[in-house]
Amino acid sequence: MKTLPNDLNFVRRTPSFPADKIPRAILNRHNTRVGVWGKVVVESGELCYEIYDGDTQDITETVRLHPERHGVVEPQVWHKVTPQSDDTVFHVEFYTVPESDSE
Repeated sequence: MKTLPNDLNFVRRTPSFPADKIPRAILNRHNTRVGVWGKVVVESGELCYEIYDGDTQDITETVRLHPERHGVVEPQVWHKVTPQSDDTVFHVEFYTVPESDSE
């Protein structure tokens, strides 16, 4: 399983999404911006996390996420999540690479 780099800065956290209130955009293929990493944190239940090839849009990896196993979203990588139970609740934390000191 992928891990977040150690030098990232926390940016924000989404609200907690119960299975019946997940925004449609998250349920469909989407990606993050350049330099933005995500951490999908399951609070209860399970999520199916699918990662797609950017060129072919084929699924390259499928991971079952649960409270003991979070998902890592790499910058600009296409992905989506699907709740696997009615009791699923999760949130996403976003991180960025620190800007280098130009002086």
